[in-house]
Amino acid sequence: MSVPGRGTTVITSSASRHHGTRPSASMPIQSRPATVRNPLQWLPSLSRHKPVCCGAMKVEVLMAANSAKHDGWLLDVSGAGWEYYTCPTFPYEVRGALAGIVILEDSDLGMDHQLHFKIEAVDDGDIGFLTDNTYHVAKRGPAAEGIPSRMPFAVPFSFRIEAPRVMRAVVLKGDVDLGEVTFKVRAS
Repeated sequence: MSVPGRGTTVITSSASRHHGTRPSASMPIQSRPATVRNPLQWLPSLSRHKPVCCGAMKVEVLMAANSAKHDGWLLDVSGAGWEYYTCPTFPYEVRGALAGIVILEDSDLGMDHQLHFKIEAVDDGDIGFLTDNTYHVAKRGPAAEGIPSRMPFAVPFSFRIEAPRVMRAVVLKGDVDLGEVTFKVRAS
């Protein structure tokens, strides 16, 4: 889709999905040991939640949804706004998408931005899903007078969970938390 006055966004993913570091399916999610299989292990903020950023780039909207995709500058989301995800049994494979919109400042345009997407347990920070995408945002003029430039994202996820818990989805740029949303995984 081409929008007059708008550039293009190119997305590459260095890790399409990361299901955590659990060595076996029989081990509960709470007791998974950390291993070097975590590609972002060296980032200290990915192990624990950080305060929301006050820099140029920020997440205006973040939601967990049944599915999502973006076409150019538009976001198409289905079944969004999870407060909970109901599993018929445990263990279970939770599937969905993180979708949202990033607000861009003029200084963010014409460069690459690597964003990290993580879903972790609120009680102990145990990581269930972890990936990163690189977004290239072309230099362009303003979207409309007085309106900030925006960039949509849609990241499918899947992770195995052993028991009901509250999960936190976080979007990070480097070690800065750009936004978060929580939802409960519960039994039916």
